[in-house]
Amino acid sequence: DRALEGPRHRQQAESRDDRVHGPVPEEAALRRDLLDARGIRKMEPDAVVETASLSALQSWMAIERNDKAVEASELFEKNFPQSKSLPLVLYLRGTAQQRADRFDDAIKTFEALQSSHPSSEQAPRAFFMKGFTQLLAERNEEAAVTLEEFAAKFPQHELVEAANYWRGSALAFAKKFPEAREVLAEHAKKFPKGTLLAPAAFRHAYCAQSMKDYPAAEAELKAYLEKYPDGQESNEARILLGDALLDQAKSDEGKDVYGRVPADAGRFHADAQ
Repeated sequence: DRALEGPRHRQQAESRDDRVHGPVPEEAALRRDLLDARGIRKMEPDAVVETASLSALQSWMAIERNDKAVEASELFEKNFPQSKSLPLVLYLRGTAQQRADRFDDAIKTFEALQSSHPSSEQAPRAFFMKGFTQLLAERNEEAAVTLEEFAAKFPQHELVEAANYWRGSALAFAKKFPEAREVLAEHAKKFPKGTLLAPAAFRHAYCAQSMKDYPAAEAELKAYLEKYPDGQESNEARILLGDALLDQAKSDEGKDVYGRVPADAGRFHADAQ
């Protein structure tokens, strides 16, 4: 799931008067004009236009019009190259490019943000997003390296747990299962109150199954299902557990596990038949 969280941030930048009274007529008209890229090109760049330009960009992001968001960000950078909001604008551009599956462009934008604004609030996030975007682009080994470097450079950042989990997942996707298991095994120790403990435990067991270590996969998948019976990966875990049991000639138990996959589980139910 791209969200990663990763990582979809929708910024809002409304003034206090807007929230209480709504925009004054002149500003409302200005914002409507700015939602059309042709409108902004007709205006002299000043502080009011700068604020409204950022608001327009954020509006495009909020409704996920990624093409318009990229266009608005490029126009903002052209008109306000020294703006203190430029790091945010670049971050939003990279996010819009990522959402549009323009992964190479997004990676370049995140790298440019890191390079040109290394002390900005958005620079660490851009570092993480670069790694996550590499993962989405199936550049798994590169992603694992980037996410490891991010965690080493920003060990206290709020995205460190996500970086660790996705690093382990990237190694698994790259079929480096022993390395992935090593990273994921440490996850609960590093982040005992983390939000990604369940998927980390599942991915750890998945790697054991992929390595054909069926006894380990059986034990770990059973432990996962006992602790997270309704977890996001629970139905896939039941399929893998059934497979691990069958691979150990435990056919009756394996069939029983398959039978616990609910009918509304989509492809996992079909796989269990």
